[in-house]
Amino acid sequence: MSAASNPVAFMSYTRFDNEFVGEALTRFREELSKTIRFLSGKEIEIFQDVEGVRLGQNIQQRIKGSLNEIIVLIPILTPNYFTSPWCREELALFLNRERQLGRNDLIISLYYQTVPALDEAMKHHSVRGPISDPLIQEIAQRLVCDWRPFQEKDFSDAQVRAELKRIAQAILTVLHNIQSLTQLSVPISVQPTPGSQPAPGKNVHVDQRQLRDVMIKHFGQEDLALLCGDIQQELKKAGIEQPVDLEIVGGNSKPMQILNLIQYLDRRGYLSYLIAAVRNARPGSI
Repeated sequence: MSAASNPVAFMSYTRFDNEFVGEALTRFREELSKTIRFLSGKEIEIFQDVEGVRLGQNIQQRIKGSLNEIIVLIPILTPNYFTSPWCREELALFLNRERQLGRNDLIISLYYQTVPALDEAMKHHSVRGPISDPLIQEIAQRLVCDWRPFQEKDFSDAQVRAELKRIAQAILTVLHNIQSLTQLSVPISVQPTPGSQPAPGKNVHVDQRQLRDVMIKHFGQEDLALLCGDIQQELKKAGIEQPVDLEIVGGNSKPMQILNLIQYLDRRGYLSYLIAAVRNARPGSI
């Protein structure tokens, strides 16, 4: 595992593949990190689990412990990848996380070694082809980089450098889009809180970063869980069946859970319910 405390990307791969290619996947991660820094001036860490898993360790604990803080998943696609239970679980978990957050840009896949079923699925990308593996079917529709032409080339090669820049820029674009979501003021319709009667259709501008900071200051871990319950109850009263809990939004720190909760509700058009719940629980905070 790399030494950084706050990695934003996770390289999902099999250790056998990395050992077989002489640690080339580790080198790829290192060069990609350097390229991101070259393009942005920011040192952005990519997590690589090089220590493996202790015998009997629960897979969900392993994945949640490393992935809940991660924004981008970089799966290294090979035949061994799709036969590895660990890799399949990581990819499935992140695909599910994307669906929950209403996004489709958080997985930046690298096609490293030919997988016949993946090639077949890509031929049928516009329709559901005769592929029995749903993970292969889904990832085939969103392949970001075909690294096979570069596998035998040195990292100093001009074409390799250009492809690294393209991948690095894709990661930076995702990070920029997510950061923008937390900084922009957006118009929302605030639902009435108990005891208040805002004018029908009245809109207010709420800075999502300010909302996050208020929630970090005024809500503890148990308070956040109760807040999620209040929001889900109010949604249900409005005839909306939408699960809202910290397990769904993810995050193994309070700030990340709050950020994920804001994005989760905002993308579904329910941010106003969060505003109302915060105001009801902590009057005068926002």
